[in-house]
Amino acid sequence: MKLIAQALEMHSRAICGQIEESFSPPIHEELWKHYDLNENSSNDLYFEKRKKVEEHLLAVKDIIWGYGPGASKGVGYDPTADLGYEMYKIILSKFEEEDEQACIKEGRKYSGNVHTGTPLKLTNTPFIKIESHDE
Repeated sequence: MKLIAQALEMHSRAICGQIEESFSPPIHEELWKHYDLNENSSNDLYFEKRKKVEEHLLAVKDIIWGYGPGASKGVGYDPTADLGYEMYKIILSKFEEEDEQACIKEGRKYSGNVHTGTPLKLTNTPFIKIESHDE
């Protein structure tokens, strides 16, 4: 479910030109795997490669949307992006419900967050239904 949520977020953000937010996290993770040679290295190669990737992502953003760093479209720009983002938020809300139930069951204090409660509604499409199946 987490992978589906990540894919929905990436897809929605990419449509709106938020490619730094979309692609940077998984790319940085892969770069770290390849260029963090050991704990004692300065990791200069990682940061050099990361900077290069970010420059290329910004170039793509400029080519497609004509936007610079930090600029993008957002909610309301594209119906497909809105639906994907709404579905992403519904999944995050479900994760919070499950966390709250686990806290109650274990006698721990639950602290809500932005995903607690009714998910963000962006479209006229009915909310997706998410069911958890215990193994």
